[in-house]
Amino acid sequence: MRKEKEKIVTIGLHINELDVNRLEEIASKVQDRIEELLEELMPISKSFDADIIVSLENKGDRVDVYIDIGIIGRLDDVIDYDSIAQVIIREASNLVEKELRKHVFKDNKNS
Repeated sequence: MRKEKEKIVTIGLHINELDVNRLEEIASKVQDRIEELLEELMPISKSFDADIIVSLENKGDRVDVYIDIGIIGRLDDVIDYDSIAQVIIREASNLVEKELRKHVFKDNKNS
């Protein structure tokens, strides 16, 4: 699978308050969405296997996010699996950002 260049997105949040449980909730939500998108974007007639890794780690001043999707289909398929994976990764990244903003802003309002 083709690797995109590592992209750093700064969203200006006080993330040091995010605990492991919240990060796991976000990762689980993102993984569920990735599975939904695979079902939506892959042709029904095609069989495939997918490996999904979603990891979020609080580093104090930042959250490191790792999303990887490996899609394996038949050799005679003419489907561009890399393009599908890249679309899904972009949407998953947007969901991570949205969830981080939602959780951090909610916490700041309650403080």
